[in-house]
Amino acid sequence: MPNNLNYSQLIEFNNKKIKTITSKKNLIKVKIFSNISCFQLKEYLYYDLFQNNFGSKISIAEYDNFFDYNKNENNDFLIVFWELSNLIEGSQFKLNS
Repeated sequence: MPNNLNYSQLIEFNNKKIKTITSKKNLIKVKIFSNISCFQLKEYLYYDLFQNNFGSKISIAEYDNFFDYNKNENNDFLIVFWELSNLIEGSQFKLNS
């Protein structure tokens, strides 16, 4: 987790690090699938991987499409972020019960 960095500083840090990557061969390839908007997660993953000396290429699949995976893609990790409250319409109003 970033120490005292706001989101724009986090993006700036990541962009600087991405420019220093010289080899595309040894990148960790990550794809995120989600049924909610989670584009911010990408920046935090980049940051964490850079802090641990891993270059990475992170992409986000089409929104709310878990079956969009192309088997010809060579991803090292697939992350599925599934918000269960979206399964039942109006469930956010029943949270406390």
